[in-house]
Amino acid sequence: MRGKVSLKDGSIANQNLDSANDSFVKGAKMVLYQFDKDVLFISDFSEVTLLETVSYQVLILDGEQVDASIKFLNLLRSSNYERIYLKPVFLLYQQPVKVSPILEELADGVLATTSIEPYLLLIDKILSTIDKFDQIETSFQGSGVLLKLLRYYYSRGRNIQAIPSSTSHTGYIYPVLEAHFGAEQFVIQRQLLDAAFEQKWIWRDYMDKVHLCHSCHSGFINYREVCPKCGHSDLKVEPSVHHFSCGHIAPLSAFRAAEKHVCPKCAKPLKHIGIDHDQPTQTAVCLACQHSFQESSIQTYCYHCGETAGIEDLKEYSVYHYSLTPAGIKAITSGVVKVNADTDVLEGFISYAVFKTILKLEVQRANSLGLESTLSSVRFIFSPDTIDKLGEGVDQISKELSLYIQRNLPTEEVICMLEDKCYLILSPDSQVDKVKASLASLLSSTQFLMEDVIGKDVDNRILTQSYRVSADTDYQELVNSIHQHTRVK
Repeated sequence: MRGKVSLKDGSIANQNLDSANDSFVKGAKMVLYQFDKDVLFISDFSEVTLLETVSYQVLILDGEQVDASIKFLNLLRSSNYERIYLKPVFLLYQQPVKVSPILEELADGVLATTSIEPYLLLIDKILSTIDKFDQIETSFQGSGVLLKLLRYYYSRGRNIQAIPSSTSHTGYIYPVLEAHFGAEQFVIQRQLLDAAFEQKWIWRDYMDKVHLCHSCHSGFINYREVCPKCGHSDLKVEPSVHHFSCGHIAPLSAFRAAEKHVCPKCAKPLKHIGIDHDQPTQTAVCLACQHSFQESSIQTYCYHCGETAGIEDLKEYSVYHYSLTPAGIKAITSGVVKVNADTDVLEGFISYAVFKTILKLEVQRANSLGLESTLSSVRFIFSPDTIDKLGEGVDQISKELSLYIQRNLPTEEVICMLEDKCYLILSPDSQVDKVKASLASLLSSTQFLMEDVIGKDVDNRILTQSYRVSADTDYQELVNSIHQHTRVK
């Protein structure tokens, strides 16, 4: 059914709705029911609070109100409540427009009608991720703002983009991060990103270099030439004259006398250029102190704080785009499972669903950058005698052995539990031979631990296999190989 709903201001919003969908106008808001989801369209931002948005799974904003949309999204993304700051939000435009890059970064897409059908897959992914986060008491060791930032981009499958902006304090803006801070708190934002990079939670790609005021870190700076003697900027540039007969060099204005040009040193009148004189260079004259010079000094003036300084005093910073690493994904998705959560993933491990997302990102990174990583599988095999002897105790022993392996892995490696006796380990930026050797040593000590607990039995074994993740790796073929080897689908 195709319908139209009148809004409070009398405008008409077109919408494509299934026969099972419905809608009604609630003040300056329009509530839609689409594809089993509660959707709120907002046309008057002054009549909506963040608390109200909790009741809806998806928000649609009137994107043509650019400033109001940015202000509302800043409030939304800076909320401390996951079901608010991670909420899917879309912008509605009745006419094709060039969307603000800042809005594009804060929102999840652009709509021509109020139908969310074009973004159903993305919406389901975001809502599913929110549900997963809701089940975990995070063990994240970094800043709460950094956790929110990384979870936001993880839930969208996007990278953290630096957006050029004339209204930014520095000239570039990370919109989701800046939503949590004032525009002038550049240093704090930079420290968070640097800390995440040092922890290997994010990669960074160079984009640009900026030069900022040493006092307030503003990028709104005037560069001006000044007199090297008195520092004044009121300069006049004119040709310099070289008089051949006496060798005198001075600005052209110094040779003027009445209507002629006369050398101030030898008092001879100048003839034609190239005959008795030439003009080899340009000379600057300070109109404040009359000092003449060929090389001026460069001075900077900050429009924000009024600080005057030399160009060498500016602070130089590199600007980067960022992307999540497997270690970063592990850090923001790991934690203690909340009571009644429908999962039995051990602490320090991640689910297979999350692991596949990390693996896919790692394959893409290897394909684009030509790097090499290693994926390993580990399976515990217990003999029939051991199973008959220990019964359900075998499950507890396998869990203890798996925890031993997890605690002895390098921090950058990610481990996934497929079941209580089968595991996958991703080793970023590590060659297969090196990983095999390291894993063999760890599994050897694990085998000794197994024998110490349940006795020696040649049929109690630990099987392992390693796969190379490189520039020519196909993600689906790799997953199929894993399924074939582990027999888990």
